[in-house]
Amino acid sequence: MTVQRWLKAYTESGITSLVIRKKGSGRPQIINTDVREQLLKELEEPQGFKSYEEIRTWLKAVEGVEV
Repeated sequence: MTVQRWLKAYTESGITSLVIRKKGSGRPQIINTDVREQLLKELEEPQGFKSYEEIRTWLKAVEGVEV
């Protein structure tokens, strides 16, 4: 989403319009629902992840998903 479209959506519909998850383009998801839920649990842990690279490493090692 470009900044202009973001501002227009925000102006017309508020913050809610920006956080609603819209239907994708039809491309299959790389991270399925079960893996996504596990990742969210891991993110809630106090030690968490320090970087995006740590998340990628975890996904590959634990879930076999390469992103």
